[in-house]
Amino acid sequence: MGEAWSRFAGTVRLALRRLFVGGAASPQQVRLSVSSVAVAIALMLVVTGLSLGLVTDATVQSDDTDYWVVPDAGSGSSSVVSVDGPRFGDVHRVSAGLTAREDVTHATPVLVDVLRFPGEGDDAQPEYVLVVGVVPGEHHVTISGVSTRGLTPGDPHFADGSYAGPWTGEAVVSAGAAETIGVSQGGSFTPASANRSFSAVRVSEATGADQLPVVLVHLSELQVVAGATSGDQADQLLVATDSRDVKSHLEGLYPHSSVVTRGTSSRRSC
Repeated sequence: MGEAWSRFAGTVRLALRRLFVGGAASPQQVRLSVSSVAVAIALMLVVTGLSLGLVTDATVQSDDTDYWVVPDAGSGSSSVVSVDGPRFGDVHRVSAGLTAREDVTHATPVLVDVLRFPGEGDDAQPEYVLVVGVVPGEHHVTISGVSTRGLTPGDPHFADGSYAGPWTGEAVVSAGAAETIGVSQGGSFTPASANRSFSAVRVSEATGADQLPVVLVHLSELQVVAGATSGDQADQLLVATDSRDVKSHLEGLYPHSSVVTRGTSSRRSC
């Protein structure tokens, strides 16, 4: 936990240093810089809360989800990969097993990360977007205010863990994200420090209360960009079901994890 907060604080300090020590700037430039830093801080707070496993306070927002499986903070289990906080491992296999159940409508692992995009122009500030990796199903679901409609069902690039399958590059982009990174439907975009590009297959109006800039992509493709392929990592598992019997099964999926139900997850969702 200390390392995660140290990195976060360092990022904030660097942003503020660039803002106030970077030389003379016009009032308009200062306002734009403050806005950019504020967005970066807000997005990083979202991801830090999720990655640190704040079970009762932070879940990925989804009106189509009945249960969230979340790692406990400080978990030392071999089944939970700790990268700036605990993450689940082997998530494609686990979610596929859940989806195969007759009493489960849909299940997906979710990986959340903040990606930086270069601003337009030589002096432009970088832009930050919340990117969410999922495994889309045949039925469209809404996650973090954005529908999976437009994403190819499954996760082709994962290819049974080889990460050698076809790269779809598909992304559903919220209106806020489209404006932030300057992309429209059919347009392509590339995160900074990444050699992989994405294409906006659809621009969706986000329905989340915060209207954050959100991009929805296939899980394996975000894992590649975010460096989360080792152990097949994700932050949470989202499960849709009409059966109460599923909860007891979910409680046994991973040691050092908690199952959050719809009623208790609504206090603080992202």
